[in-house]
Amino acid sequence: MSSMIIKNLSEFLSVLVQTFNLPALFPSIVFTYFSHLFILDALPSNNWIFSSLQGMDSNSQIILGIIIVLVLTLILDSANLKIIRRFEGYGFLDQFPFDIIRYRKQRQVEKVLNDITSLKEQYDQRFKQYQKELDEKRKNEHYEWVQYYANQLEERFNKLSQRYPENIDFVLPFRLGNAIAAAEQYPDKIFGMDAIVLWPFLRHIISDRNYAQFYVRDKATLDFLLNMIVTLIAFGVLLVLTELLYHDFSLILFVKVAAIIGVCYFILSLAIQSAVNWGTTVRTAFVIFKEDLRTNLGLKDVDGYEQEKQLWRDASIFFNAQFPEEELLKLGKNIFNKSRSEK
Repeated sequence: MSSMIIKNLSEFLSVLVQTFNLPALFPSIVFTYFSHLFILDALPSNNWIFSSLQGMDSNSQIILGIIIVLVLTLILDSANLKIIRRFEGYGFLDQFPFDIIRYRKQRQVEKVLNDITSLKEQYDQRFKQYQKELDEKRKNEHYEWVQYYANQLEERFNKLSQRYPENIDFVLPFRLGNAIAAAEQYPDKIFGMDAIVLWPFLRHIISDRNYAQFYVRDKATLDFLLNMIVTLIAFGVLLVLTELLYHDFSLILFVKVAAIIGVCYFILSLAIQSAVNWGTTVRTAFVIFKEDLRTNLGLKDVDGYEQEKQLWRDASIFFNAQFPEEELLKLGKNIFNKSRSEK
């Protein structure tokens, strides 16, 4: 029930964010307003900040507030990628206790993968028995077991497919990072496409299509939620420092901090669901527009799934440009459409 509520709220916020373009602006407004409401009230009357603001007229205070909001908006917008990376877990991989958290998550994923392998073997065994069995009663029993193993496999596949990458080397310490990593691994698993390398090219293609609105909406929602968490954390730290600097620790301060932590945790739940939605949008884009991508990149035609998968693996290596020029030249001759290059 709670997961359904979170999903519905996430979808509602998607529409709201897309309509009013709020990813960085609204969190900046919240920070500025809360700071004025709580931080300013906590300052002593002889404090220079308090005295300066009190000496301003209402119009000057409004102008100052607008300037602060705009500056914060620019900071959040320019730091967007760094904010996402931090919430994914990059930068903490080898730091205590995040290295332990990551190790445990890797073991969890490994266990689920082992369970899938075991269940698949049992499913195949039961299915063969079901096909060979002539007695109607025993055939029904085998069928029930087949259905049971199928449901168990589906449950574990769903647990992995949208929430965790199957390659344990890409498992991260944070849930949001694993949801995004799962989406990044999907094109490679299905088509041999490196999502990180090829996404800039694909994004250029879908920018001219109606599909771009779904990507923009889901990405904007994720940015909005993460920016809200960042600004609330910044506000909480500023509030605690102000209260402890000018006042004694109180129960009211504890309640305020607990409320901020609770709200941040709830918003993080929404952000994880938004990451899943964003990941689904990206996965779908690779499936729907891969032929458009192949044509626009000038890659050769292929015959069959295996050749296509190898073509995308080679193309991913080529456009990643990590090999010497001589190696890239050889690789390019194998992946590009010769008739097109001759033209």
